[in-house]
Parts: sequence; C-alpha cells; structure tokens
Amino acid sequence: NKVSVDGLQLLKDIAHVGQQFGQEFSMVATALDEECEREMEKEVEKQVEMEKQLPAANPCLEDPWDYDAVLNAVGIGDLPPAARVGLLSEHVSTLSGLTVVPESNAWPLVYTTGNFWDTVADIPHKDDFLRPVRHMLAFTTGEYLLLADREAAEILERMWSVAAQSVVFFGFASL
Repeated sequence: NKVSVDGLQLLKDIAHVGQQFGQEFSMVATALDEECEREMEKEVEKQVEMEKQLPAANPCLEDPWDYDAVLNAVGIGDLPPAARVGLLSEHVSTLSGLTVVPESNAWPLVYTTGNFWDTVADIPHKDDFLRPVRHMLAFTTGEYLLLADREAAEILERMWSVAAQSVVFFGFASL
C-alpha cells in the first residue's frame, strides 16, 4: 500500500491543522464521571417507579345517536338530545386536578358530545382518563363540537355518501 507524495502531504496538512486547532482542548474521563452517570440512572429508575398507578377502570360504551342529523345541522342547537352536547368549559370545571378553574366563558363556543367526555365508568374524577382532541366539527355559526373517534367515523361515512347531493353547514377536522 503505497501512498502518493500528494497523499502524504495531505495527511501532514491534516495533522498540522488538527494540532493547531486542537491544542486548547482536552478530554479526560474519570471514574467520577462514570459514578455520576450511574447515580443518574438510579434517579431515572426511581422516577419511573414513582409514576402514578391508575386505578382499574371500565370503559364507557358509546351511546349511538342520529348522526344523520349533523348533515342538516346549522349549529349546535340542531343536534338531537341523544348526542348529549355540553359546553367544554362546564366539563373542564369538574376536573379535580385543576389548580385554576378557567372562566366559564373561556371557550364560549366549544362543545363536546357526551361520548367525547364520558371515557370511563365508575370513577368520579376522570382527570387521568381524558380523550385527546382528534376530531371536531366547525359550524358556520362559530360553534365547535369535539367528537369521539367512533362519532367522527360515523359522521364522515355519512358525509361521503351525500357529498355531491347536499349543502353542509359545518367543516370537519381531524387533528
């Protein structure tokens, strides 16, 4: 393996530049560093062990409602009572983990269905069992309705089946 004269010169240049710019830096590994790393690992393990264990819970069964009613709804008031629509701010105020309860008018036009809010049965405080917001309807009235996954699937199915035949008064968003 012969290295050309140009190659040797290149290697010498690289070594020279490395010495020039690397003189002020040094790397020292000690047993103390390893000891600190082991201690940190123990702390992380303790934190994992201390994670809150959630009580066993039974999921709520979602109550079906007339999803077709959404297709002709101009606003929240046009939805059937079986949808159990309620203001998000009223639901949020029931959470026990809040240190500051938001004002009731913080989200004046954001609503949820009963199925979105009811996730588990037999547990009075549902703080640890909240649904992520994945789907919502945005009505032309400025009202928003948060939906459970199953409700969103049912409404989307109906929207696609009548897409070319009717005018809808809402937008659908999957987040």
